[in-house]
Amino acid sequence: MAARAFLLFLVGCTLFSDKSAYAISVAYLECFRDLNSCGGYAWGATALAYLYDNLREASMHQTRTVSGYLTLLQTWVYEHFPTLCRDCCRLSASYVEDYPRALKWKPKRDKGLVLPFRKALDEIDVDEMYAHLPDRVLRQYGHVQTILGSPLEIVGQTTTPDEMDIMFTQYVVHVVDVGPVVQGHVVCSNDYMDWFRRISHPYIIRRGPVHEADAEPTDHATHAADGGDPADDTVDITVY
Repeated sequence: MAARAFLLFLVGCTLFSDKSAYAISVAYLECFRDLNSCGGYAWGATALAYLYDNLREASMHQTRTVSGYLTLLQTWVYEHFPTLCRDCCRLSASYVEDYPRALKWKPKRDKGLVLPFRKALDEIDVDEMYAHLPDRVLRQYGHVQTILGSPLEIVGQTTTPDEMDIMFTQYVVHVVDVGPVVQGHVVCSNDYMDWFRRISHPYIIRRGPVHEADAEPTDHATHAADGGDPADDTVDITVY
């Protein structure tokens, strides 16, 4: 019974995995009624046909996920298109031809490296996190600041599955265009400052009058007494 349970798990989670991510069809138990004969089945050809059928379905616009023996597909891609795995994995020096083909490649980074990042994320205090719109702080990421777009609409907790499907298929609409990288002293686009001065308040003007009884005459008061416009005496604190 233990052998049949393991074979059912192996077949349901690898060769014929479906989109449920947690369910296995008990119909496969019929294949293991006789353990002596199940080894003679064409499991490889069947798994390949099952994968092809799922890839055909995944190519449809309305399909969101893919199932099947994806390890086989990934290994085939690495084998026939080695440039695609150049940045994510490397050939294993200990691999021999008798091993499963998927063991020929190893990730460039050890799995253990994720533990420090996981620990750091778990220790983040909510009070230390500051939410911001990335297109408003492009210079912090080394990119040229451009005119901001319209604020994004906050999606509430009542998002329907249909709305999530639309957001998934149109995700590129919400991707921020980070723009060019800063070169030299240019940190914003040519039209950014004109736009910023038009929609913001980059100047502070002394609104209150200066009384002689309260303070000595200042350059601002003297300038106003001479007929000058107090608004001319401004402090430019432009911050962009």
